[in-house]
Amino acid sequence: MNDNQTENSKFEAAFKKALYVFKDDMDHALSWLNSPCPALGDQIPIHLLDSTDDLKLVMDELERLEQK
Repeated sequence: MNDNQTENSKFEAAFKKALYVFKDDMDHALSWLNSPCPALGDQIPIHLLDSTDDLKLVMDELERLEQK
């Protein structure tokens, strides 16, 4: 698997989770992924998908939001 495929699969995983959390509202999911997130130190979630550790932080925050 090349780097581009890896990046795509990480984005796909985060997007699918965001879509689930935001009840299939694609605009809300994309907005959340592309906006500064206070729980992530005001970082933009989509910018954190380069490493597995950062992807886990994004997924953990989505899990937390799902529990609300």
